[in-house]
Amino acid sequence: MSGPDYGIEQPNGARVYNALIGGKDNYEADRRVQFMLVELCPSLPRTLWRARDFVESTARRLVVTGVRQFVDLGAGFPRDGDALAQLRVLAPDSTLVSLDNDVLVNAHGRALLPPRTVVVDADYTNGVELTKALDCELDLTKPVAVILASVLDHLARPTDLLETLGAILVPDSYLVITHLGSDLLSDPTAVAAVFEGAGMPLFPRDRVELRALLDGFDVQKVDVVPADSLVPNAEPLAVATTATISSYGAVARILGPVESSQREKESRI
Repeated sequence: MSGPDYGIEQPNGARVYNALIGGKDNYEADRRVQFMLVELCPSLPRTLWRARDFVESTARRLVVTGVRQFVDLGAGFPRDGDALAQLRVLAPDSTLVSLDNDVLVNAHGRALLPPRTVVVDADYTNGVELTKALDCELDLTKPVAVILASVLDHLARPTDLLETLGAILVPDSYLVITHLGSDLLSDPTAVAAVFEGAGMPLFPRDRVELRALLDGFDVQKVDVVPADSLVPNAEPLAVATTATISSYGAVARILGPVESSQREKESRI
């Protein structure tokens, strides 16, 4: 994956997402893409906020289970009250890592993220680079929670990243995922075309496809579910139906060798 465009005349992925959630770290080129996306999918800003809620509530649950290492891949511009900020308050002893290959995002992260958050400039699509970065900043002999918010749906081959993470993370590590659903968007082809035209390829997937990506992991809860349905005490939607939300949320646990072997045997039956 090539590095992001930092010029203000061309849209930039992190800045477009920032515009979609009402942030200020964006320019006219980014807002033009935002307007086109919202015209196609009016609920997209609400969807992204609900996806953030899902990530934050899941991170809090993982703290309760004892996880004390968290890394946010493709972190984007930090916002008040985001997952890493909440984790620093909830579990002050946690190791927090924000990883992105956008120098502007990382500059904002160093200035605004909670104290002792490690900001890493690395490309998560490069398996060797990602492994080296995580090995430097985390204790990979202990569980890690990896946040993949709006990451896998921008990868044509997300299995490469998932395989890298599965290989370097110990059992009882977790992946926290949000992913736009092709079966939830009213016109996924048109939405993907806008992202593609802005230099940000998008690959929405339906529930079955997303579940298939996580084969080999222990998918938590009952299934991959719409992101808003896992958020406790969430703000009511203007229209109280999951059809207004176009993202899935998933939590997947890294299996131990015995569990993996047992699952492989069961799949052969």
